[in-house]
Amino acid sequence: MKISIIGCGYVGMVTGVCLANSGHQVYFYDQDREKLDNLNTGKNLIFEKNLKNKLNLAKKKNKIFFCKTLKETIVKSEVAFICVGTPLKKNNINLKYIKNVTIEVADMLKYKKNFSLIYKSTIPPSTVEETCIPLLKKKLGNNIDKNLNIIFNPEFLREGNAIYDFENPIRIILGVRNNKSKIILRKIYKKYQKKSKLIFVDIKTAEFIKYHSNAFFSLLISYSNEISNLCSKIGIDYIDVFDAFKLDNRLNINNKNPEIINYMMPGIGYGGSCFPKDIKTFIKFSEKKNFNLSILKNVDKINTFQPKFISKIILKKFKKKNIKNCLVLGLTFKENTDDIRNSTSIEVVNLLAESKIKVFVYDPIFSKQLFLRNRRLFNKRIKYLDKINFNQKFNSIVVNNISEEFRIIVKHYDKKFDTLIFDSRRAFRNEKINNYLGSGLK
Repeated sequence: MKISIIGCGYVGMVTGVCLANSGHQVYFYDQDREKLDNLNTGKNLIFEKNLKNKLNLAKKKNKIFFCKTLKETIVKSEVAFICVGTPLKKNNINLKYIKNVTIEVADMLKYKKNFSLIYKSTIPPSTVEETCIPLLKKKLGNNIDKNLNIIFNPEFLREGNAIYDFENPIRIILGVRNNKSKIILRKIYKKYQKKSKLIFVDIKTAEFIKYHSNAFFSLLISYSNEISNLCSKIGIDYIDVFDAFKLDNRLNINNKNPEIINYMMPGIGYGGSCFPKDIKTFIKFSEKKNFNLSILKNVDKINTFQPKFISKIILKKFKKKNIKNCLVLGLTFKENTDDIRNSTSIEVVNLLAESKIKVFVYDPIFSKQLFLRNRRLFNKRIKYLDKINFNQKFNSIVVNNISEEFRIIVKHYDKKFDTLIFDSRRAFRNEKINNYLGSGLK
């Protein structure tokens, strides 16, 4: 099929590249010329495993095209995926870009027949029905279903694994209004139907499913961090509690723990572009419906507090040990990405720097170039290292992300300098470290 991608951010880029590799012709458009140019040239792309390879492969197959105007994109395609940003504004989602693109696309659909408009941006339940459809009707008339299929198709892409997640979906959620939409969607996702179940629901339900999913994983993270904090207060190692908990038969599938267990490891709180925004938006949505999502209010509260709690523990130990300098490993909100949006690691390093500890940071995926571009986010005392000099002595190392390179660094400094290691992710829980502290550990 001929598919347009409107919005070349994280979701749009991954969606378009994967659909192109599955055989469709894909037309990319974004108001931000820099994003479009980066995608066209393959330079300055987001860090995402296999994205560049998949992009180059699709280009070789002549399946990817770039459009200078929105009109050109719509004219050349029969399906449009709306992947524009939905940023947070005053603890609630800003639908400005969704509204704008809906109005602009509607202007171009007056003479288009049998077109499908697929919203993929994360938006609160009822947004398509209460915001987008009225805007479309205003431009196209009340009988919009005659020539237009309006669909909502949420994304479930984990940064660092997004290409894999798209190409190996566990489920594909599809909010539809008619049977014609089902036929179109089966064509779009034909390649993936052997691997995944296409789940057809109404649009409002599809919007809700996305928030329910992110809320649940956020709940697990905040619950585990709060229990971990209690363990550290009373002198219990959370990992001992956690290891026993994992043996419960209800958490075992063929004698293996499901991946969901990973969300129950202690840490410095969740970050990124999804969980913090979606939790706050879901809370606001429920309040508008006169419903109190008290459990998620506490999830958000715990997550906001978590980096402060961990920083306080670290600084208390630093004072006791007279620590003067510290190397922090990991700045991004999690490993295998260069995304620092809502990264709790940034809050930790800033709190350490405010205490007059000399703080050095290292994250090879984030890079010094990105650090300098985002310098305003960091305390002026923080120094970025673009490589590690293994002869430079650090009194302490704080591990905020996990990677094989970080393991090598920690083991070297533990052996050579007996450096104090604070493992906020408990990545080294099964290894012998001489001077070891961590989340959920007295």
